[in-house]
This record gives sequence, C-alpha cells and structure tokens, in this order.
Amino acid sequence: MSLHYELYTYRDIQAAHGDALLAGNGLSISFSPRFSYGSLFQAAVPGMERTVSAIFEALGTTNFELALREVNQAIALNGLVGNDSGRLPEVYADIRQSLVRVVQRVHPEKTDIDTPSEDAPLTPTGRKHGRLAELGLQFARCGAIFTTSYDLIPYWAILTSPSSFKDFYFEACTFSPHVPEPYIDRIPLYFLHGALHLYTADGFTRKIVAESRQLTLPRTLDQLYRSREALPLFVSEGRSRHKLSRILDNEYLSFCYEALKRRSGGLTVFGLSLDGDEHIVDAVRESGIARIAIGIYTPGLTPEQIVLEQARYASKLGGDRELVFFDSVTFGR
Repeated sequence: MSLHYELYTYRDIQAAHGDALLAGNGLSISFSPRFSYGSLFQAAVPGMERTVSAIFEALGTTNFELALREVNQAIALNGLVGNDSGRLPEVYADIRQSLVRVVQRVHPEKTDIDTPSEDAPLTPTGRKHGRLAELGLQFARCGAIFTTSYDLIPYWAILTSPSSFKDFYFEACTFSPHVPEPYIDRIPLYFLHGALHLYTADGFTRKIVAESRQLTLPRTLDQLYRSREALPLFVSEGRSRHKLSRILDNEYLSFCYEALKRRSGGLTVFGLSLDGDEHIVDAVRESGIARIAIGIYTPGLTPEQIVLEQARYASKLGGDRELVFFDSVTFGR
C-alpha cells in the first residue's frame, strides 16, 4: 500500500465511509481538554496514594491505561518466575479506581460544553445549534455509532434528537437486545467500553437518567456512586485481552462487541489511536467492513510524522481493505 502525506477533508470521503463511526477519547477531548490523560492525571494526583503516583513517575507517563498495562505485566512476570507480586495487585486496582473516580469528578456539565460554534447551523427557530446538537447531526449521517469513551458526550448528543437514535435501553432503562417496533429504524449507539451512566445491578445492565433544572446527570451520578447504590459499567483494564474478558462477561458489552464484528460497508475511525485496543482491531478485521477512513490529528505533526501515523494505522487495519486518511480537524465540518 502506498502511503503519502496528502490527506482528505472528511467531507470529501464521508459518503463512502459513513456506514458506521468508531470514535474514541479524541472526540471527548475536542469538547473538553479535561478528558486528556494529562488533565485527568493532574486532577487525580491529590487523591492518589504515594505508591500509586510513584508508579506513574517511574514510568514517565500520565496515561492511566499504559500504567495499568505495565503493572499488569509486572504481576505476570513475577508469576512466571515464582516471585510474590506484593502490593502490585492492590496498586493495579487503585489505579483503575482512580481513573473511574476522576473521569466522574472532572466531567463538565452540559451547559459548560454546549455553546454554539461560530459556524454552527441555525435551527428552524433561527437560533444556532449548540455543539452537542451539531454532533447529533453528524451522528445522524452515520448508520451506526460505536464509541470507546466513558463520558456522557455521545449520550448527550443523541438526546438532542432522541427520535433518531436508540441505545438499547428501553423499558425501565434496562438493556435489551430486543428492539421494540418504534425503534427498529433508529440509528444505534454502542458503548464498547461502557460509560459513566451505565451500571449493573441484580444481573442486569441499566442506564441512569436524570436531567432537570434541579439535578444534572453528573451530579446524580456522583450521589449514586457515593451512596454505593450503583457502580458504573466501565472497562478500564490495562491490557486488551483483559478488556475483552471484561466485555465478554457482560451481556450489554458483548452485544456491542458482536455488533461491531457484524458491520459491513464503510467505517470512519475518529479520535482513537487503537493502541492497547487489539480487541477492537480484531473485531474490525473479523467484520465485513471493506472501506476505512481514519482521522489523523495533524496540528504539531511534520509530514514525516503524519506518514508514520498512516503506516501505524495501516499495519493494524490494512490488508485487503481500502484505507484512506483525513485530517481529523475537518470531521463534522
């Protein structure tokens, strides 16, 4: 495959690749820098045990998933040579819980991120669409949306046009793979790694809903998790095979994963590096997807670095599939 610096704008290639969208944390960061690993780490440090923060310092990273992978690898190596891993399993659990807690704690309110952009389209009443409604319009151009993000932004986006989408939480906000007749033709949204507003209880996966002038969803989540009435369905394991194990243990997550494997036609990948997500790569490879458009965030990259990024993605998703690349800054414009 010939790779070169030339990139498309998303508008030029969307028609052939809009059968499904696979989005990652880059989508969340485009709404709020709080979701970057560096920002999450800084927010988590004050509540971290010294041993946990020392792990990050020793690894020279602020990336939670990288830290989890390295600690998990150390535990595995100790097991191979018969050494006691000491506190490492406890440290692994502490890092994972730190990630869950900090994403919940720093999550912006809807009003903080839903301001209209300068080029936002007008609503029928002459007002500008907020950014979440703009994302909802972009989602509506896709046949299906898959996300690995944990935050509420994709959920809020579909709520701007609730009659256009389905998230498989119907009666009593409980997951069901059986779609009622009024929902059959709606666009599906799949949270591949769970999300803050999803939780398990009594063997069922449910959705928390609370959005009013008196109580916003992030604050409702905070109250529920503090009272231990609900625990989020949140896949944050460090290694891909452990993420997959967690996915296969939950009916909703495995349903989403199988849905990705059943896709065909075109796919857009946006805001997702795929590092540490080999299970996602495997699902795409097993699918009938024939055309993949991959967004590359170009600010700060040299032409040579962009070519290296193209090659990295091609090594994961290439083969007999058609790959094209677009400047991720043009997504949704």
